[in-house]
Amino acid sequence: MDTRPVMPTTTVPSDKLARQTQQMDKAICTAQIGVGKLNILKIANKLKFGTYNEQPQKSTEVNKMITSFEMNGRQWFKEENALAIVIKSNQICNIEDLQGEWDDADDLNEVKFVDEDVLLMVSGQHQVAAPRKMGEGYVAEKTVLEKRSMRLAESANPSEDNIEEHDTIHVRLAVVLGELETLGTWSVKLYDQGQYHSHHFQ
Repeated sequence: MDTRPVMPTTTVPSDKLARQTQQMDKAICTAQIGVGKLNILKIANKLKFGTYNEQPQKSTEVNKMITSFEMNGRQWFKEENALAIVIKSNQICNIEDLQGEWDDADDLNEVKFVDEDVLLMVSGQHQVAAPRKMGEGYVAEKTVLEKRSMRLAESANPSEDNIEEHDTIHVRLAVVLGELETLGTWSVKLYDQGQYHSHHFQ
């Protein structure tokens, strides 16, 4: 029986694993071909998750993200919040315009695609699902507001309360329409499909 004190051991030194991860991150960075912005709720392209990250979508995480958006705003233009897309460069119409700077929304140009092919997403399924769910809520609210506004406008002799309510509805409706216009906007990092794929699965 070995009665010596048990000493810690690892099959692979932790610093070696850290170095391997760092080298992989650097290699993947070289595959980046541009940065920009995209309205994920308006594009015709379907988004495909799971090729590079098998994390399942969880409703609890979606709800947490919605709460965060409501409390802190979406901060879609920050680099750490950017969605990563793996794509062939010839699928992008304006690749030369996608060299913007982070943390400045005005400096990020909209990505334009040649076709409606499926976009391979590295991750971000919760960032996509959250605004989609919020959008459903805004669409439902828009319908209610428009119907109520129409009833008030059709009144032959509206009271002062009716007029005030109508004006309040219009203010809220403008906010809802504004949210629906920009809700799906996210900054994106674009990676060359061939390079990213080879580095990721090496």
